[in-house]
Amino acid sequence: STHNYLYYTGKLPFAIAVPNRMGIVNTAGVQGSHILEGHANMWKKEGLERPKAMREKTYQGAENNRWIGKEFDLTDEQGFF
Repeated sequence: STHNYLYYTGKLPFAIAVPNRMGIVNTAGVQGSHILEGHANMWKKEGLERPKAMREKTYQGAENNRWIGKEFDLTDEQGFF
């Protein structure tokens, strides 16, 4: 919120807006939170508590070098952001 305040009030005149995930920084933010909560809730339905699910269960679609599935549109084929 601090960054948004500075940007939208013109206090960062040198800053430019770039489309989501097209800049040099990728902040997880809301997108990451939704993925994390979905992962935890999916395993909770199976009787696994959140801490254990976070440590022991892979994300949907994870395979080979990809730690998370293609459907999340977060990583390339090698699993990099």
